[in-house]
Formats: sequence, C-alpha cells, structure tokens
Amino acid sequence: MKRVLLVDDNATNLEYLTVLLGAQGWEVASARHGAEALTVARECHPDLVISDLLMPVMDGYTLLRFWKSDPQLRSVPFIVYTATYTELEDERLALRLGADAFILKPAEPEAFVDRVNQVLDAARTSAPAVPSIPIEDDNALLKLYSGTLIRKLEEKTLQLQEANRLLHLDLEERAKSEALLREREAEILQWTEVMPQIVWVTRPDGWHTHFNQRWMDYTGLTLEESLGHGWLPPFHPDDRPLAAELWAHATATGEPYEIEYRLRGREGTYRWMLGRALPMRDPSGTIIKWFGTLTDIHALKQAEESANLLQTALRESENELRGLAESMPQMVWMADADGRNIYLNQRWVSYTGLSLEESHGDDWIRAFHEDDRQRAMETWQRALDGISDYSVECRIRSAGGDYRWMLVRGLPFRDQRGEIIKWMGTCTDIHDLKELNTRLREQASLLDLAHDAIIVRDLEHRVVYWNQSAERLYGWPAEAVLGRPVTELLYGDPSSFLAAAQLALEKGEWMGEIEQRTKDGRRVTVEGHWTLVRDEDGRPKSILAINTDVTARKQLEMQSLRSQRLESIGTLAGGIAHDFNNLLAPIVMGVGFLQRVETRENVLAVIRNIERSANRGKELVKQVLSFARGVQGDRVPLQLGHILREVEFIVVSTFPKNITFEGRIAPDLWLVDADPTQVQQVLLNLCVNARDAMPDGGRLLITARNAMIDEQYAVMNRGAAPGRYVELEVSDEGSGVPREVLDRMFEPFFTTKEVGKGTGLGLSTVLGIVKGHHGFLDVDSEVGRGTDFKVYLPALAETAEQVTPLLPLEELPRGRGELILIVDDELSILTVTRQTLDAFGYRTLVAEDGARAIAAYADHRDEVAAVITDMMMPVMNGRALIAALNRINPSVIIIAASGLDSEPLETNLPSVKAFLKKPYSADRLLTTLRSVLPG
Repeated sequence: MKRVLLVDDNATNLEYLTVLLGAQGWEVASARHGAEALTVARECHPDLVISDLLMPVMDGYTLLRFWKSDPQLRSVPFIVYTATYTELEDERLALRLGADAFILKPAEPEAFVDRVNQVLDAARTSAPAVPSIPIEDDNALLKLYSGTLIRKLEEKTLQLQEANRLLHLDLEERAKSEALLREREAEILQWTEVMPQIVWVTRPDGWHTHFNQRWMDYTGLTLEESLGHGWLPPFHPDDRPLAAELWAHATATGEPYEIEYRLRGREGTYRWMLGRALPMRDPSGTIIKWFGTLTDIHALKQAEESANLLQTALRESENELRGLAESMPQMVWMADADGRNIYLNQRWVSYTGLSLEESHGDDWIRAFHEDDRQRAMETWQRALDGISDYSVECRIRSAGGDYRWMLVRGLPFRDQRGEIIKWMGTCTDIHDLKELNTRLREQASLLDLAHDAIIVRDLEHRVVYWNQSAERLYGWPAEAVLGRPVTELLYGDPSSFLAAAQLALEKGEWMGEIEQRTKDGRRVTVEGHWTLVRDEDGRPKSILAINTDVTARKQLEMQSLRSQRLESIGTLAGGIAHDFNNLLAPIVMGVGFLQRVETRENVLAVIRNIERSANRGKELVKQVLSFARGVQGDRVPLQLGHILREVEFIVVSTFPKNITFEGRIAPDLWLVDADPTQVQQVLLNLCVNARDAMPDGGRLLITARNAMIDEQYAVMNRGAAPGRYVELEVSDEGSGVPREVLDRMFEPFFTTKEVGKGTGLGLSTVLGIVKGHHGFLDVDSEVGRGTDFKVYLPALAETAEQVTPLLPLEELPRGRGELILIVDDELSILTVTRQTLDAFGYRTLVAEDGARAIAAYADHRDEVAAVITDMMMPVMNGRALIAALNRINPSVIIIAASGLDSEPLETNLPSVKAFLKKPYSADRLLTTLRSVLPG
C-alpha cells in the first residue's frame, strides 16, 4: 500500500485530505508542522509528502530545505499545497528549493488526485527533483527566503492598511475591518515566530517595537530590555558604531538596511550575523514601519576566512612549484583546463630557442617534428577528453636545428569536485635510451635465432630475458614470464635447481643435465650451461643460462639401455632357469618315491606340501624360459574362440563374484598358427592383472575379432607389420596404470605388487609369447579409468579369402586436390600420412608442432581445407593449437588424433569434426577425411 505524509497545522485541511487520499487507497500519516514532519518521515518512510507552507515552529519552506538535504528523504517527492503563498515568486522559490509540484488551495478533488499521480509517475521514470540553488549555498538561499518573507509581510501590511481604510465606511464595516486587522496582525506575528531568522519590527523613526522569540532565545534579553534602543548592547563593541550609523541613515533616507556584524549570545560568545531591513509604506508612500531579520552567517564567514587562507597558501605553493620546476633537469610545462600552455620553464626556452610568448597557447607544437605533430595533438586531445593519460614519444627540435627524442607526459590537477583545473607535465630526453634500445633489439633478434633456449635471470631467479627458442621449448611466451621466478615456471621440485644455481654463484658457472617441465606439464631434460654475469664493479648481477633440449636423446639412450638390460636379464634368466631345473629334478623324483614308501598321514601332508612347492617352481621356470628363449612348443592351426571359452570357464569359476565377465567372439574369426597352451597363458596372465586392478569389483571384457593392419597403422605402432591379424582385447575398469609404470611394466621382475604377491614375470612372459608368435602388443591405460590390452597374432594365409574387410584400392575415397595440414611430432607418422594423402589426390602441408602449424596455416589460410593434428606435442599441444586455429578461423575443419580413448571428450569444440584413434589404417584415414570435407 502507498503511504503519504500530510503536513498542515489546520485540522480541517488534514481531515479533508485524509478522506480524499484514503479513498484512493493511500495509507495516511500526518504532522502539524515541519519539525514534527521530519520525525514522522524517518519513522514511517512515506512514498509522498504534501505540505502547507505557513505553519508554526517550522514552516514549509524550511521543511523543504531540510527534506532535500537529507540523504534518506531527498528521493521522496515533495508537493507544496498552500492558500497563503499564491504568487508566482512563491512557486518559483518552492521549485528552486526542489519541490516536485506547487498546488494552490482549494483544488478540485479530481484535479488534485490527477496532479498527485503525475508527480508519482514522474518520480518512477526520472531522477528526483533537485534544488537549482545548492543547499550548501546558505547565503543565497537565506537572502531569497528573507526577501520572500518580507514581501509577504508587505502584502499583509497592505491588507492591514486596506482593512483600516474600511473602518471609516460604517460601524458594521468598521467592526469587520477591526476583526480583519486583528487577524492580519496575528498572522504577521505568527509569521515572525515561524521564521528561522531573528525578526524585528520598528516604528517609522526606527524605534524597535517587536522582536520574535528567537531574539530572546539567542541573546538572553527580555522583550522589554530589547525595545527602543536596547538592541545595541549585544552587538560586538567594534561593530556598534557602524551598525548605529547605518541604521540612522536608513531611517532618515528610507533606503534598505544591510550590515554584517557580530552578535553576542546568551553564553557570551559572538557569531556573525547578516542584518537586513526594508521599510513598509502606505499607499501614499509614507513609511509606516520597518521589518528586519538577522541571519546567522558565522559558518559562511569562517568558510570565507578559510578560503582566503587557502588562496594565500595556494599562491605560496604555486611559487614553490615554479621554483621546483626551474630547478628540474627536464623541460616543465603547465596548461590550463582547456589545454592551452600557460607556463614553460627556462630549460624549454634554452633547448628550443623559443621565447615564452612564442610557446604559449598552442604554439608549442611548432617545436615538434612535423611527422610527430598530428600524433602528439591527437594524444593530447584524448587526454583532454578524459580517454587516456597524456604520454607520447616524439622528436623536438633544438635551438641548433637538430631533433632529439623526448618522452612528453602530463597529469591533470583536479579540484574537490573532481574537475580538472590545470595540467602539469614534463619533457624528458630519451634520445640515447631509444638508440640503446634499438641496438638491444637487434642483438635480441640474433639471440632469437639460436636453437638453444637462452634465459637471463636475476639473483632472485626472476626472468629478465627469454628468447624465442625458450618460448618454443617451454611453451611460455616471453611477456608471460618476465619478472616471474623460474622455480615457479620450470620446476615442480626446485631442490635440484637451487643446488645447481648455488654452484653457479660460487664457481661462476655450472654445466650439467637437469629435469624441467613445460607449460603443459610435459617433462623435458636439458643440458645446461649457466654463467654468472657481473656488473662493472665485479658484483654478481645475473645468471645467463643456455639450455639445450636433450629429451629425445635421453629417451633413445634409455631405450638402448633397456634393450641391453633385457637382453642381459634374458641370458641370465635362461641360465638360472636351467640350473633351477636341475635343482628341482631330484626334489620332484624324491617326492614320488617318498609317497610310495611312506604311510604316516602327518608325514604325507608334509610331502604333498613339498610337491606343491616344487610344481610352483616348475611353472615359474616355464615362465622364465618363455621370456629367456622365446616361445618353444607345438603350434597348430587354432581357432582362438575355443581358447577364449576355456579362459572364461576358469575366470568365472575362480575369480571373485564381484567381477563380471563378458566375452565377445566374432563369428568369422580367422585361424592362427599358435601354441594353445601359451595363448591360454597370455589370456590368463592378462585376466589376473585385470582382477588385481579391480579389488572392489568391475567388468572384465575379452573380445576376439579380425583386424587388417596396413602400412599407415604399422608406422604408428612400433613392432607391427602390415597384414591380417586376429585381435584379442582384454579390458578392465580398474585403477589404471600411471605413466611412469607404463614404460616399465614389461620388464622382467618389475612389479608394483607387495612382496610375495607377484614375481614380475607375468607381462614379460606375455610379451615373449606374443613376439614368439610374430605378433605385437598395444596398451592404453588411464589412471582411475581402467586398462586396455590388445594382442595381435598373425592369421593363417589360407583363411584370408574368408573375409576381406579392407576396401579395394580403387574403391578408397580420393581427394580433389584439397590442401591438408598435417601436424604431428612423430616424423614417421608425419611421413606415412603425407605419402598416403599425396597418393590419393590430396595436397599436403606438414608441421612438427603447434607453433609451426599456426605459422603454416596463417600463410595458407585460404587454401587449407582441413587440419589433422596430434593432441600430445611439444611447444604447443593439440588443445592449444585447436583454440588458436579457432581464433584465426572459427569455421576451420579439424580432425583430432591420439592414442588415448578419452581424448575426444576433451576436444569438444565445434571445429573438431572427427577423431582418429592411433594407430589408424589408411582406409580409416581416407574415409574419415572424406566424410568431413564438403561435397
């Protein structure tokens, strides 16, 4: 419900408005005068206030003034409703004080309600009315207010005179006139009491006949003590003579009376007052009395004194500032708020040869090089418009005619309201610095041509310089690393770095290998040569680091060492297995003999335990021999579906019930030439690993299907050869294999299981059996999402005619000359993919990393039809490359390729039209590419 506050000392008026607005759905609150209204408003929070003007204690004008200065109330619309103040000047004063509407009594009910609704609608759609005279401007406000009150008093006096004239008409009219006169006199006295100023009235000769209550409250004098000439004693002794003199002059001439003086209060302190008086005249022009006011202007006088002191201090400050400007080594200038020069120091005159008169206004631009003038003026105009600070590098002509580069800067000075009052600026000679920076940029460009990453860091290991090779190696652009510590950028564990850095500080240099990380988290090994750089005084200043990426070389070394180690371990394992067999033979034979001659049950139990241990030893020797010598045994044409069903029976019978088994066998499975026992051992070993990876249960899936391996696929999978294979896939939903374990999982005797729960020969035996069958393995694993082993065994040639899954060469989809960009850090994959596409009617571009791919795409943007990119690459990986290509061309067609099944979920961008799982065949490549290209 809407709430309105009615302010009127007339009960009849209040009752009428309450009934009228209550019928319109308003909730009504009321007050008898302005002071009460302020209290009620803060309690009831009205949506609208309607106030009379002539009221006791606080009149409507004073209420309006306080209302618009109160932050809580100023937004509430204020309507003036009066029958006393009916002149146009009265309305103007109310509106200038911030009133939203001025309505005269009495108003028609419909018109009154319509006006109220108009005010409310305007308040909802626009900002609240604000005073055109600032509330803080007390002097102007009080003068206007006093003038209005005195004018009203004149009107009341004239009305009184007219009433007096009517007294002479007849007795009945005289009685009415006397009543009207008394009413008007009462109104005049009431006016003097409601005014915020001290009010006084005198006879024509200046003899004081009346003071309002505010005079007595302030001075402490009684009315009797103040009449006549009793008003002078409260004046300050220094101000009395002038006040009396001006008052005598006013009463003698009839001119208005106005004076500022100090008046003593009841507590003995003096405050500045503005005294004003106007004569009241009858129709013949004769002065019949004087009306006057005293307005407290003490705060205003103090503000004026403070302003004078501030102005003096400002002049002194400006003199000090000019002295400072003359002593500065730069050229110093000052401009006004409009941007015109008003001051230049002597250094400007000495350097340019221009006098101050020749440089004032906008003439300073003449000293600028003609090629720099427009840029300097445009920058200056943007600063004046508040768009940017003023800072520009330009050439300024010297008195000798030479030009030198200067940095011209300017800052605005603002007043308390935030408005710019002037500008201060400097011109600093940066000519030598510009030439030095040019030489440094030339030298830096040479460093960017170096193949090695070159980094300069300060003694707190913050990056000072970072060349382009460092950007390519680590993936961080120079602007992103300057000022940041290398311990944060390149090292997960900075201990090894800190030790090397300490040696460089102590010995002057450090050389060695250290492991670092790139922006995308990839680990790299660098061969570093770090040199301590000293300043001119020989003190340590920074460290120059030249880092060579040796990651690929280290990986080749590790692969070579691993191969040698496996070969050595294989030879050693073969010898150990041979000797171990010799040790087991007498035990096995002895157990058989003892079982035939011994009858005691407790002894037989011990013999049977020995037999079980010996048999476990025999099985272990078989695994060792399989690894050491390769696969030996009888091979027959084998349908692997039968082996899979045997393994299913073993798994379902022996594995925990929380593991569900699922077998999928293709109906047209090819035959393979294999040892059934060894193939069964492969599957059982992989199933046991899957079981151990799912302690809380899960699904174990074995799939057998036919697979065609072409040259494209073979290049992507080391150890594979083109041809027909039967693929056995063992998948689990277990814990997955970490990356560091994945690289070592096929090493003999390597295990992550607890002591006594694994020999570490299971996967090495699987690898030995598969290689012995001229097959190969493929492993995909992700921590927390499971592992997928794929075993490929060559199919027999006589079964080749049964199924021909590959399309004939002439039926493979061909290109129409489209240009394809291929991105992969594996040179072999890059080469075979390019050869395949070139052979089938495409044109190709290749790039070994994301950064080079962006450059190639930018050069051939209008020609490239599609991009085939690997997801795991150095410098810039596939995700970053895809994002960058999208920014260049949102409609680019991209095919993502990776060895991880989860990759498509992480490249869910509109431009990624397809995904190739590595390794992929030529027909898969050609079919996928044709499907995403238009037409």
